[in-house]
Amino acid sequence: MRLVTMRMAAVWLLACGVLLGAQTPAWAQTRRVALVIGNAAYQHVNALTNPGNDARLIAGSLRAAGFTLVGGGAQFDLTYDRMRAALLDFGSRLGPDTVAVVYYSGHGVEYHGENFLVPVDAPQTLTATGVDLSLVSANVLLKQIAASHSGMTLLILDACRTNPFGKGLKGDTEGGLASMQAPRGTLIAYATAPDHVAPDHVALDGSGRNSPFASALAEAIRAPGLGVFDTFNRVALAVDSATNHDQQPWFSASPIAGAFVFTPGNAAPPPGPLPAPVPAPTAADGITAAQAAAKGDSAFKGGNYTEAMRWFRRAADLGNATAMNNIGFLYDGAHGVGQ
Repeated sequence: MRLVTMRMAAVWLLACGVLLGAQTPAWAQTRRVALVIGNAAYQHVNALTNPGNDARLIAGSLRAAGFTLVGGGAQFDLTYDRMRAALLDFGSRLGPDTVAVVYYSGHGVEYHGENFLVPVDAPQTLTATGVDLSLVSANVLLKQIAASHSGMTLLILDACRTNPFGKGLKGDTEGGLASMQAPRGTLIAYATAPDHVAPDHVALDGSGRNSPFASALAEAIRAPGLGVFDTFNRVALAVDSATNHDQQPWFSASPIAGAFVFTPGNAAPPPGPLPAPVPAPTAADGITAAQAAAKGDSAFKGGNYTEAMRWFRRAADLGNATAMNNIGFLYDGAHGVGQ
């Protein structure tokens, strides 16, 4: 039997499988720097309600986790010039082995496969020639961070609303943000899956003080002992449940060396019916990734899903992408493990 490609939930594990094998704590004593932006009071497009509250909540959670905040706290309602200044200030504070976090809440658009953050003074009508001059490119932001430091970067895009410019941008897909390639040592988190927006009836602005994503993220940041993967997986599960499956956060990651937790301590069991951890094989010393993956295939064909998971985990730890795929399939289909 040949294992099939995973559905969306399984891609979570594939995207972050590179994180599962990290064992050595590399980020416990490093500098932590964060830039938090909440854009709500838009001057020419529809204003938003929650970004200011969300930015304030996340800034407080990051400060409690030991982060130094650019500007001393959350930055509110930034114009194009002020956003550029904040990003330059942020870059100047980074150095070797810094943990850098950018949280942005507000309008965001995708144009020809590139994501842009929308300053509060963006014009009501935007043409293709004005995109680069009026909006802030997320790709440029990542390049600036990469040029400033060699540490870990988390880019969190809480921008899952509809395109505020309507059909003014010819060729623009009004389906949310595009999936971005995460540079080395980078994790990119989205409030909802790429190419999707949160439906209006979820009421992310107006029904409560904070959006479901910001609320879940703040709680996960403050939870003791959660690694990067566990943090954003917990956020996704909480938001998916709170919105009755209408909003599913997403993230992508490149290989990240070492381990990082926002808040030190012993991790509590995650909420909900999550599967129990499956230990790696004890007799796998010296085995290659291909051999471990083959043992997993054999166990799966024999219906021994627990054993298959054990060997796929070992192969994934050794960098076998097919094994990461198969782990996602087992979790997604609840084959021998909790779904």
